[in-house]
Amino acid sequence: MKVAAALATLLVGCTGRTVLMTGDSWADYNGIPNKVFPEVFKENNDTRTVKNIAVSGSTCREWADKYLDDLKDAAKDPSVEIVWMTCGGNDAKNRLPSCPDSQQECIGKVTEEIKRDMVTIYYAVMSVNPFARVVSFGYDIMGFGGLICGLVPRLILPECDNDPFCVNSILLSIQIGINEVAAHHSNYDSVNLLGSLQEAHDVPGAYPGNPVLTQFSPGYDATCIHPTEAGYKTVFTNFYTRYFKGSSEKFNATHFLPAIPVGRSRHL
Repeated sequence: MKVAAALATLLVGCTGRTVLMTGDSWADYNGIPNKVFPEVFKENNDTRTVKNIAVSGSTCREWADKYLDDLKDAAKDPSVEIVWMTCGGNDAKNRLPSCPDSQQECIGKVTEEIKRDMVTIYYAVMSVNPFARVVSFGYDIMGFGGLICGLVPRLILPECDNDPFCVNSILLSIQIGINEVAAHHSNYDSVNLLGSLQEAHDVPGAYPGNPVLTQFSPGYDATCIHPTEAGYKTVFTNFYTRYFKGSSEKFNATHFLPAIPVGRSRHL
């Protein structure tokens, strides 16, 4: 193991250090993540470079299948030390409206599918670059407040009737799924950033990893699911601080997040 670690250090030292951005529109939205994420590194005097192969609208399922060869081709570069994978939201958006079971069962099934695909992605990266690390976070609380943005969750989670506590259950479930994958795979890391934009907009009691579940989040643009440029800066700065500065940990879902709510009532 010491020889392998030394070899990894030598390879990275010769070729530089690269963070590979992969996944959905949270890493590829109108060029904003591609601009803001490198800015955060620069502001922290971090010499890592960023490469982006994310595809807007993509799913974990597609990255575990359709885009898997593209991911492996990019990840095999020995300079790649971190692969950031953001996916799961589109899997939920595509699957939940047609799921015939109860909301709780549907969310559970979709989360298990996301976990399986993330494991496939992880092993694909390890097969071409065993020295890399894969990291994910489960987005942030979405901006579904207001009349227009409130229509989005009504289509995806009609049982919730846009109740924030109920709608936010899917984001909690994705984050818990990421935590569970990270807990069982040594080179997979989980970072919980839920609550980042709430904290930035002075929602009482909110901070990264501790969202206020009874509210949606400010800081989003007209799509309701993508932060503004300033919002991306907030989320990515928290991501950098909690992970790239070495202060991240593999969060234990059983104590770090509340239980997934069932049905519409925020008291369940």
